[in-house]
Parts: sequence; C-alpha cells; structure tokens
Amino acid sequence: MDINNQNNYPEESGHHSDSSLYYMTRPGGNNIDKVRNLPDGHNPLEMWFAREPNKSIPCSLHLTNNIDQNVAFRLIEKSGTSMGHFKYEQLYGIVPPRSSYTLVMKKEQASLGLVIQSSTSGDRYKMLFKDQSKCDDFFSEAKEMGDLVHQVALKTVYSPLQIGLTTSEIISTEDISISTSIDGHPTEPWIITGHRDGRVFWWKYDSKSINQRQIRASSASAWTSWMHRVFHPKSSTQELMDSLKISEQPVSSIKFIARKQWIVAGADDGIVYVYKCVSGTHMKKIKSFHADFRYIIPLAVHPIQPCVLSSGKLWDWNKAWKCTRTFATSSVIFQVMFNQEDTNSFAAALQDGTIEVWSLDSPVRNYTLSGHLDQVNCLDFFRRDNRQYLITGSNDCTAKIWDLQKMACIHTVEAIMSPVIFAISLPGRPYLVTASKHRTVQVWSSTDFRLVRTVNLQAGGPVRGLVCLMGSRRVAIGQSNSLSIMEIDDEEAVASEGNK
Repeated sequence: MDINNQNNYPEESGHHSDSSLYYMTRPGGNNIDKVRNLPDGHNPLEMWFAREPNKSIPCSLHLTNNIDQNVAFRLIEKSGTSMGHFKYEQLYGIVPPRSSYTLVMKKEQASLGLVIQSSTSGDRYKMLFKDQSKCDDFFSEAKEMGDLVHQVALKTVYSPLQIGLTTSEIISTEDISISTSIDGHPTEPWIITGHRDGRVFWWKYDSKSINQRQIRASSASAWTSWMHRVFHPKSSTQELMDSLKISEQPVSSIKFIARKQWIVAGADDGIVYVYKCVSGTHMKKIKSFHADFRYIIPLAVHPIQPCVLSSGKLWDWNKAWKCTRTFATSSVIFQVMFNQEDTNSFAAALQDGTIEVWSLDSPVRNYTLSGHLDQVNCLDFFRRDNRQYLITGSNDCTAKIWDLQKMACIHTVEAIMSPVIFAISLPGRPYLVTASKHRTVQVWSSTDFRLVRTVNLQAGGPVRGLVCLMGSRRVAIGQSNSLSIMEIDDEEAVASEGNK
C-alpha cells in the first residue's frame, strides 16, 4: 500500500475497545511518568513520552485482541513521511487471538502524528509479516476487498517526569558493546552479561519492589500488571559494579555460581573462565581452562554438587576443575539444564531436533524426546498439577510441553510465529516465558498454555537471553544493545501463592 493513501480509510471513533483491538499507551523513562486514560468521544489516543534532553525516549503501545482471529496492525504517519524519528525495525505485527500485545518503541523528541490501523487477518497471515512491504500489501488488499480496517489517530504528547504513576523505565544502553549472554543471581540483585567483544559486565539493579507503584491494566487483559525497564550505566537506580575483558572472542555463555559468589563464562575460543565476585565490588580471576573445540559452550551449574556442565563435559571445581565425565550426545548441544528436583539428571537441547535426558552417574542416556522438526534451542523444567514437565523451544517455530513421567509431548504451542530461541519457567508462578528470533517475548499460562501477552522489543536488538531474577516475579531480557526487566504479578499468581 502507498502510505500516502492511508487517509482513504475511514477513521474509527474514540471508543477503542469496540473494535477487534483494545488500545492503551504507557510512557517510559527513568522517573515517574504520566499515564492517560483511554479517550472518550472522537479524541485521538495519546502517546505519552517523557521529556528528557538528549535521550531516546520510550513508550509502550498495548493492544488487546478480543476476538478469536488473528489481528494485523501497523503504525503509519498521518503525513505519509518516513518514520525515521523512531528507533525501530518494525512497527507492525499480528496479535494472536484472545491475547495482549505490547510494542515497545523509542522516539526522539519530535512532534509527529501517527495512525494505528488494524484488521482481522484470518488464516492468511498466521506467521509474521516478512517485511514492511508484505504488511502494506495486506492492508492494500484489505481495502480492495472491502474488509473493515479500523483506524485510530495517535497524538504524540510529552510529559513532565514528576507527574503521575509509572509502569516502565526504558533507557538505552547503546554505548556499551553488543551483549551475547545473560544470567541473574538467585539471592542478590545482580545481573551478569557477556559481550561480543569478550567483556563481562556485572550489574546491580534496583531491588525495590515496584508493586506499590504499579497500575492495573484493562480488565480486557489477563495480564493485570506489569513493568518494563531497561538499564543504563549512568542510571541512578542501576550500578555497574565491574567490567572486565576476559577473552578476545565473544562470551557465548555466562552463569553465576551463587553459593561460591563466582562467575563462570564460556567464550567462543572454547575456554571456560572462572571469576570471583570480591566483596561485591570487583571480579577477580580464579581459573581458566580449555573445555571444548566448538564455539558453542552452553553452561549449567549443578544446584548441590561442586560441578559445572559445559556442553557434554562435567567439571568438578573441588578437583581443580578436572573433567570427571563426558556425555556423548548424538548432536551439538545448544542448552543444558540440571533437573532441580532430581539433581542426578539433566536435559540437553540438541541440533538434530531432539532432547536427551541423562543421569550424572551413567555414560548412557536415559531416554530421548523426539517431535520437533528442527534444532532445539532451549529448555526448562517446571511443575504443574504436582507433576514435572519440560518446555522446549525450536527453530520449527513451536514450543513443546513434555510430561516427564509419560516421556511424551502433551501440548504444542504454535502461536509463536518465529523460531523460539529462549524459554524459561517462573518458579512458584503460573507462567512460562519464551523469546523468539524476531525480538518478541511471549508469556504463557502454565495452567492451560494460553497465550497471555506478547511484548515486541524491536528497539533493543535481537534477544540474547531470558533469566528469572530473585523472587521469581522479575524476568531479565537481554538484547544485543539493551537489558530489560519485566515484573510479573497478577491476581492468579498472588492467589496461588496465598493458598500454599
């Protein structure tokens, strides 16, 4: 579609919950920002950006799909000119049925009028649009076929920092090197990130609960409250504890060994590096050793024993980091994970599309889970109905749920639309979180595997990792040039916790 012709569509009135999408905007920034209610009558929906000099300014646009079909949307300018004011890769997408979608964008200070258009896509577009032209073609075809295209004007407004409530703090970290891996400490407010240039950054984040300053979202959304923040090294609420260059190669995997206050990192040169967090102020090298000839070195720290698993090798730090056992997996390992309930076992996600389950005291695998059509990138254990399950994500654009007692897949999640590169569970919370290749994070109910919310993080670059932070309400999202924190707390989770 020619964007200059966008005004040929009829504009919807201001009751934005009457269409297939329910619209809401929320601002971002370091401090407390103002949130506007949904407008009445024919007023445009207002997009509030914090007014901060010399900064890329964030705003979150929230969409809720109230129908049983996919809904396509796109943002365009009223003037039909370029949208270069935004730091983004795509301001369009598809909202799956009966779910919510959040588009996080950053904008330079500029007066700009926007329009959001939406239309049901039916079965024509179940996957992502390949690019902007495919999205434009869809809306052009919808117009030619006489399909209803909802259109709502978005008015750009700047807000003083000291007014109102907040749900987001988003600050660019583009002045540090591209990140490649991430982990969070289970008992300290620490995050560690590995980077493409071989550096490691040790962060301390603001551990203060945000529950008292959250706002409730629309009742149309099952996600009743949330928060999204992005670190900045100069932020008053975040602190860069230390940074070190440990390798000439990218740091592809990094983990805390919490009970020792150590950090273990694997680089693309096949070397594992071990550092100690000294007095909460700096990192000191303890050991380095060659672990693998391959550049992919997924790491897992045993929850009880003094061991670290790198790919298919088990290293014992009480034996001077001696390799005590090698597990001959059938293919290249992309992630390994110890079973927190059966600490003698672990699972491995493999390039050949399978998942292998092993015991530490045996050189022979216990069993293999097959069902994915492409390589398996990620996995995590979780509990549901007093039984243990495994979630896996694959390049086949699905996540699968496996019953470990039956050793079988019981559910396949197919609404992800893009290769699944990360998947985690939230301990004590009824949620699973996945991240896709196309920079979207999706939250699923672990009760019925329903999609709850999609968060589109286009501005921060490719997703490099997901990790639960202490307390299990927060999820850190590592991207190539940003580090986000999303806090999850809804009525279902709180009720579940209260019934324990």
